[in-house]
Amino acid sequence: MGSIRGADVFEIGPGDNLCSGLAFLAGGARSYTCADRFPGNYTGSDAREWYRLVRANWRGAWPNGINPETFPHGCPVTVLPVSVENLPDVGRFDVVCSCAVGEHLSDISAFASATARLLRPNGFAVHMVDFSPHDCWRADYADPFIFLRFPGPLWRAMGSNRGTPNRRRLHEFDKAFTDAGLSVVVQDQKRAYAGLPIPRRLKGMPVDSIATSEATFVLRLQP
Repeated sequence: MGSIRGADVFEIGPGDNLCSGLAFLAGGARSYTCADRFPGNYTGSDAREWYRLVRANWRGAWPNGINPETFPHGCPVTVLPVSVENLPDVGRFDVVCSCAVGEHLSDISAFASATARLLRPNGFAVHMVDFSPHDCWRADYADPFIFLRFPGPLWRAMGSNRGTPNRRRLHEFDKAFTDAGLSVVVQDQKRAYAGLPIPRRLKGMPVDSIATSEATFVLRLQP
C-alpha cells in the first residue's frame, strides 16, 4: 500500500505494549496514536523487553531519536484510554490498523464507522480479524466450532466480561465496512474449517464465511 514514511498512524487496541508504534516510528512514520479500553503498562519491564527485541531484530538503519530504553517518552506517541465504540473525534490519519481486535468488540459497526472517520481521503486501513475459537477453546475441544454452538444469550453471559470472541463472521465484517463507507481492497483469508459440520444456529450463513479462521482486510474510503 506504499511507504509509511511521514504518515500519521492510528492503532486500535495495541494491547500490553506499543511495539507496533515503535516499529511504525522507526520505519519513518511521523506520529503514532492508539486507543485501548484497557491500556497496558507501556513503560513497565515486560513492555521494555519487547521494545529491546524490536531494536535488536530491526533490519536497516535505526533512527537516532528513538531509544527503546525510554520509549514512548520523547516520541510523538499519544495513548487514548477509550474503547473504539466510544472514540471521540481525534482527527484524521494516513494509516488505521488493528491486529486481532475486531473479534473482541461489542459493536463491529462502531468499529467500522470509527475506521472511516479516522481515515484521510487517501489513507488506508488494515485490520486482521481472528475468527478462530482462540487458545482457551482449542486446548480442550477438538471441535473448532464449539464456541459457535452456544445460544447467543448463554454465550454473552459466559464471556461478556472475559474478552471472549464476539462470534461475528466474515460476511458481517464485510457488510459493516461497506455500510460505513469503506471499500474492501484486499481480503486475505485463511480457511481452516471447510468441510466440517456447520453449527445449526449458523445454517443459512455463507459457508465460506463460516469456514474462515482468519482474515486481513485492507480498506479505503469509498469514492
